[in-house]
Amino acid sequence: AFVGDFSDVTVTAADTFLYGDATDSGNTKKDTIQGILDLAGGGGSLVFIASVTANDVATIDFLSNFSATYDNYFVTFSNVHLVNEQTLELRIALGGSAQSGSTDYRYTSHSSGAAGGAGPADKNSEGASAIRLGNNDGDQTGENKCGQIYIMGANGTDNYKLITFDSAEWGSAPQLYSHVGAGMYDTALTALSGIQFITSSGNVATGDFHLYGLAKS
Repeated sequence: AFVGDFSDVTVTAADTFLYGDATDSGNTKKDTIQGILDLAGGGGSLVFIASVTANDVATIDFLSNFSATYDNYFVTFSNVHLVNEQTLELRIALGGSAQSGSTDYRYTSHSSGAAGGAGPADKNSEGASAIRLGNNDGDQTGENKCGQIYIMGANGTDNYKLITFDSAEWGSAPQLYSHVGAGMYDTALTALSGIQFITSSGNVATGDFHLYGLAKS
C-alpha cells in the first residue's frame, strides 16, 4: 500500500532519495539523483546540464550553468540556421552576465572547403567582441552549421580560459566548409559562470544547443 500510493512520474536529477550510509553505521541520509549519476559516470564521462532550442532568437544563453561541480565543459550545436548570412559567435559569462568588451576576445581558426566551393580564408583576431566559430553561414533553405566546443579550466583563477572548437557548415552553392580553432577572453582570470552564443548580425532562426559537464571522478 505504501508503494501503491505513489504517482508514476519521471525522475529528475534534482529529486532526492533516502539511503543507508555505509560509512556512518547505516544511518539514514538523503542525496540527489545527480549524485548517483556523478558516481556511476566515472571520471571523464559527460553529464548533461542544460539545452536550448533556438526559434528566431538573438542569443542562446547558458549564463549561469557553470559551477564548482565541473572544471571542464562540452557543448554541441546542430541544425543551426541563421536569419541573415552571418557568423555564429561565442562569449563567456562572468557572474551571470555575458562579457561583450569590444576588444577583449582573441580567436584563430583554420578552414577548408570542398564539394564545389573554394576554401574559405582562415580567421583570426587579436581584439574582437566575441569568438568567431568559423565562416559566414548561409541563410538559404537547407543550409546549416554544426559543431562542438570545449571550455577548459572554467573554475581556475591562475590562467586565462582557453576554448577550442570544430565546426562544419553546408551552403547551397553547393559548398561544404570545415573549421578548427581556438579562442579566449583575455581580460579576467575569475571563474566563468557560463557562455552565450550570438550572431554577428540578426537572429538564430533554428538550432539545438546542449551543454555537458565533464565529470572529475
